[in-house]
Amino acid sequence: MFAGLIDECRARFAEFGVRRAVFGGRKRDVRRALRDEGLAADYHGNYALLTEAGRVVWGSFVQANAGLYAPGDHDLPANSVFGVEDYFDARPHHLLRICESVYALKNTSPGDVVLAKVAAVISDEQNNIANWRLPWRLTDGHHVYLSSTMVHRSRLPGGVLAAPILPLVVAPGVSDVSMVLPLSCWSPTLIQAWPTLHEMTTDAAELATRKVPDAQLAEDERDARDRPHRALSAEDLVSGASQASVTLTANCAAVVRDLARQHKLRGRWWLKLGGSDGAWTLDMATSCDATEYLCVESRGVLILIPRRKRGEFQGLVVDFKETTIGAGFVFYSSSSSSL
Repeated sequence: MFAGLIDECRARFAEFGVRRAVFGGRKRDVRRALRDEGLAADYHGNYALLTEAGRVVWGSFVQANAGLYAPGDHDLPANSVFGVEDYFDARPHHLLRICESVYALKNTSPGDVVLAKVAAVISDEQNNIANWRLPWRLTDGHHVYLSSTMVHRSRLPGGVLAAPILPLVVAPGVSDVSMVLPLSCWSPTLIQAWPTLHEMTTDAAELATRKVPDAQLAEDERDARDRPHRALSAEDLVSGASQASVTLTANCAAVVRDLARQHKLRGRWWLKLGGSDGAWTLDMATSCDATEYLCVESRGVLILIPRRKRGEFQGLVVDFKETTIGAGFVFYSSSSSSL
């Protein structure tokens, strides 16, 4: 049942934004479809990329803004959990078990360094986590991600988060962003069954636990020791910068968009980041090689980061300043110290 529902959602998503042309042909206009949904322009770039490169998967939420459980006017964030293995197509309820294991660590202080990182992330309700692979022992040996997802009410039946399992669109390795599947792409059967979908496990495929090799346990420990989670502090230059790969200030984003207009860039374009500590570089690009670059988003601007240097850009903030001796881009670490 579950696998059939997600396959139907994938088939419908393949038609998202496709419109009939004047002479009977077909063309894809994703940005128009997103405007028709009423989504703010800040989401269009990333969601257009997800439409082209993303995969529809089952997802669940470890925690979500409490306002989502009641009618309201605002879209609100949540921490989602998902896996891209075919295994989860027929077993989305396994994600619920993983969510329970993660949430059980909220507001705790485990002595184990791996569990301590999970506890720090999930206890920080502004964690802004992006496609972080959860430790193997919490996922029964499956490849599962924890991420931040903006929940748009227009993409939920009834505009309320009424159930813990729902379809997401994700593209780990291509984009740090995930999104709830547009409601027009939900199968009618799923919409009808959604409020009680998580209870329909009697005939579902049996859950499987995989043995976690020592090498994977060591990988999790290295991640926890080398990249501990740091909650935001009052000194952070830009809210969210300590967890984001790259953040643009509002002034910087405005300047970049103005440069794109001056250069008459049409269609999709990117801000390409390069260089290294002390000698960062910026450039404008009209194409993206997904094998070489990771795409992230800040303030509606798509940013390309070299994959092999991804860790070097974590928490980097880019600003634009005008002084008496000139104007230009300025780079900061997430702790606000100038680079």
